[in-house]
Amino acid sequence: MSVATVLTAASLASVAFGIFRGIARQQKMRAPRPAADDLLAWSEAATWGLADEGLGFLVVLVHWLAMAILAVGSFISIPLNPATAISVRAVLDSAFGSVLGLALVLAVALTGFLWGSVLLVPFGNPLAGDTHYAVSPDGIRFAGRLLAWASFSHFSEQSDRGLLRIWSASSPGIILLAFRPTAEEIRSTLRMLLAQYLPSAPPASAKPAYPRWLLPGAMTLASLLAATLGIWLLKTLGIYGLITNAFLIFLFVPLGGLLLMRLSFGGKVRPPREN
Repeated sequence: MSVATVLTAASLASVAFGIFRGIARQQKMRAPRPAADDLLAWSEAATWGLADEGLGFLVVLVHWLAMAILAVGSFISIPLNPATAISVRAVLDSAFGSVLGLALVLAVALTGFLWGSVLLVPFGNPLAGDTHYAVSPDGIRFAGRLLAWASFSHFSEQSDRGLLRIWSASSPGIILLAFRPTAEEIRSTLRMLLAQYLPSAPPASAKPAYPRWLLPGAMTLASLLAATLGIWLLKTLGIYGLITNAFLIFLFVPLGGLLLMRLSFGGKVRPPREN
């Protein structure tokens, strides 16, 4: 059995496990969390795609594409690298070969797991079940977090599609949430509650914390740098590039998410209060 066979098997198994864990994590995040001060709570069926979120979806997609390049680049390089054609027995004949072999298996397993865990994120992932929302006097509860009203600039409605959108106060042009309740009673109540806390158009006096181009520009630049660095390391370091790429994607997954959350919500996201 060759090293390439072992590493490929580890990659495929870890991607599958990552997908499973990603679905389980999203199911937990979407689960209802009733609170005493909820003014309205409802669930919506997830659909394949986040196109209703406009520019925000494109920012998420750019981040996702960079991770795809890092992960798929690593997986493709495995059979193409001559060093992986040798047998596992030959690798285990030396202490250094054994340590390196273990490091490579762990690296591709980590890459596969991280890639699998976010693989379905840009597409809404209906496999994780319905998404639960709740409106409270402090903000909107979603995915185990309280999104404070101060995070939002205004809301808008596309009545022909039954769609309500909430826009970022920090980054103009970014849609933070898109609602499409199927029941007219819920949609009417939601519209009324949003109107109590938010204007229906961008406030003329609003001064966003960040310019419109900053979030998409920063995410695009960070993604290009990460993807370029990953490919360069794979070409330059050969088999060792699998280890550096695993470390790179390990850093880029949370850092990209942190950039998105910070510039979109302006740091106004917190765990909901216990009731």
